[in-house]
Order: sequence, then C-alpha cells, then structure tokens
Amino acid sequence: MVISANLVSEMIYYELAILGGIFILALVALASFGRPMAEAYAEKVKLESREAGSEKTIKLEKRVEELEKQLDQVTSQMLQMQETLEFTSNLVDSKIHLKQDRSEKESA
Repeated sequence: MVISANLVSEMIYYELAILGGIFILALVALASFGRPMAEAYAEKVKLESREAGSEKTIKLEKRVEELEKQLDQVTSQMLQMQETLEFTSNLVDSKIHLKQDRSEKESA
C-alpha cells in the first residue's frame, strides 16, 4: 500500500503538471492568435462605424440643404407679400387723397 500511495501521489503531480502545461499552452495560443484576431475585428468595427458616421453626415447635410431651400422660399414669399402690401396701401392712400381732393373741390 505504501508503494501504491506514493505512485498515486506521483501520478497526481504528473496530472497537475500536464494540466498546468495545457493551461499555459492555451494561454500562449490565445495570446498569439487571439490578440491579432481581436485587433482585426476592432479595426473592422471602426471602419464600419466610420462608414455609418459618414452616411449619417451625408443625410444630415442633405436635410440642412433642404431646410435652407425651404427658408429661401419662405423668405421670397414674405418679400412678395410685403411688396403686395405696400402696393395695396399706396393704392388705398391714393384713393383716399382723390376723394379728399374731390370733396374739397365740391365744397369750394
């Protein structure tokens, strides 16, 4: 029994050494293969986010252009309305002056 107990304890040490070696080998493999793969994936994600960002920027620029066009249209309509109002007020003023002149001529 003494021999078998020593044999069992030695086998446990060998098994632990083998498991430790496998663990170290797995860490080395992960460090040598996993890190470049992670960096490549990170670069891919960065490129995709830049492309998505540029698409958003393009959409935003188009929307700003549309808003500027609409603002120009509103401004031109406002100027036309202002000109129409001035013309109408001048026309009303001239008719009032004509009526006043006629009433003055009739009273004289």
